[in-house]
Amino acid sequence: DGVTSAIQTQLDGKSDSGHTHKSSEITAMTSYEKGTTSADIETSDSLNTAIGKLEYGLYNHNHHR
Repeated sequence: DGVTSAIQTQLDGKSDSGHTHKSSEITAMTSYEKGTTSADIETSDSLNTAIGKLEYGLYNHNHHR
């Protein structure tokens, strides 16, 4: 097939681009705190930071009308 065994071994260890996980297999959001700003989410933000920004923005939008 033209693929060396070392490369095939590396490919075999990868996940398909479309796959699912049970909630028990997803990393917990330890040390999560609601954000203090609703600034734009950046590609460098961690999951905790991004969700914190969203939660802060939603909370302030819903409580300041």
